[in-house]
Amino acid sequence: MGECQKAQKYYEIALKNIPSNDINNIARITTYIGDCKTEDHLALNKYMDALNKLEEQSPELNRIFVAQLYDKIGVVNFKLSNYTEALIHHEIALDIYKNESLKEGEYCFALTYYNIGRVHDKLDDKQNAVKYLRKSID
Repeated sequence: MGECQKAQKYYEIALKNIPSNDINNIARITTYIGDCKTEDHLALNKYMDALNKLEEQSPELNRIFVAQLYDKIGVVNFKLSNYTEALIHHEIALDIYKNESLKEGEYCFALTYYNIGRVHDKLDDKQNAVKYLRKSID
């Protein structure tokens, strides 16, 4: 059994033992399970499940975690060649980071700009691809 499979087993045990009203931790562990999935569509399902739990039931959202989740969803959509969906999710992540008053130089911005640049490249929008890829290294 690989390390990720072992981790997934323990995450699933933890998930069963978390109180049903602890939405933030349920969503976080669901995301970790998604990280262990080797099949992209299964990971996407776990990420979407975690996002839905957070947005529907948790009034005190950790917005940075939500943004990271949107970015993960964007990455999986990119891998599945769903470029428009990927772009939508990366842009939502970027908006959340900006609304949380994070500094532009933080790693999350660089990663999201890079992801947006890659999507624009796949969509043959070279001008925006270059723009966002440059932002990712500035």
